[in-house]
Amino acid sequence: MRRYLVYLAPVLADWTTRYTTLRQVTTADVVATVSAVQGARTHERAVALRSLFRALKHAKLIFTDPTRGTHVTRREALPTTLAPDRLAGLLDTSAHPAGRLVLALTALHATNSTDLRNLTLADLLLARGQLLLRRDGPPPPASTCTPK
Repeated sequence: MRRYLVYLAPVLADWTTRYTTLRQVTTADVVATVSAVQGARTHERAVALRSLFRALKHAKLIFTDPTRGTHVTRREALPTTLAPDRLAGLLDTSAHPAGRLVLALTALHATNSTDLRNLTLADLLLARGQLLLRRDGPPPPASTCTPK
């Protein structure tokens, strides 16, 4: 609760100058407030606002939740590859070809366990000498807040 209040203190102070009750807060106010900060603060503020308004709605102190329908995305850090000095001799530790493939994909290409589990023989493009890694889609933009 204390952390949420730290994130919400500037927002609530601003809203008290304009509104007499939180029932007057609109979705546009929420989007503007969340978009006013950058980076990780965007997600933290959105989560705190969502929690506040859900609690108020549950207590029947407000009729509509202005955070409902807003979506906040945040950039996830991609895994990094191993340094070349750590890669030396790593492939020789596995005697099985499948083990070497997993080591190479993980160490050289930073393939995560979900991508490895989803590999099929259809992903192997023999004519092109390539292995197709299917991921869920393009990375989301860096911290945005938009109404759905």
